[in-house]
Amino acid sequence: LGVRDMGQRLEQLLRWAVERGEISPTTDISGTALALLNLLVGLNLMSKAIRSEEDLWTAARVTLDGLGLLSDQAQTLETLGYSAPRYAS
Repeated sequence: LGVRDMGQRLEQLLRWAVERGEISPTTDISGTALALLNLLVGLNLMSKAIRSEEDLWTAARVTLDGLGLLSDQAQTLETLGYSAPRYAS
């Protein structure tokens, strides 16, 4: 997938989230998709230098929270000690 394709897919996912009432109907779909794509590309690059999953998750959490996309459920899981699954490196 190219960057444009990924951006379009993120836009579609955000439109569905609006339709389902998961995010505000006033959400800037295009801008939010671009910010999410920036987050994904940035995390991919950062993960080559920063090996701490905790640090990477902190960066993702702050961005998602700033975009209004971090759900209360995700925050609750984190406070209960849940961490993202670990993948083989």
